[in-house]
Amino acid sequence: MCCGFASLARRATTDAFGHVEAGKMLVMLDRGDYWQCAYVIAKRRDRRGQEQGLDAFRDSVVQMSPFLADRIGELKAGMTSSS
Repeated sequence: MCCGFASLARRATTDAFGHVEAGKMLVMLDRGDYWQCAYVIAKRRDRRGQEQGLDAFRDSVVQMSPFLADRIGELKAGMTSSS
């Protein structure tokens, strides 16, 4: 499953960022005035993540990439996702 979301992240010096751990991956692409983000989750973990809710998802993103902590609140329920 892939959850796509956009962030008003501060400008970075690179055009792309990625972080990979066992069973999950975060990719960020600089689109100029926002960052397009994809968080890929192993299919077997999808149901558990849905049951834990948005706050747990935000925590998981920040655990992978702590520099997002001050703006993870921009991630709202109902944002675009695809599987």
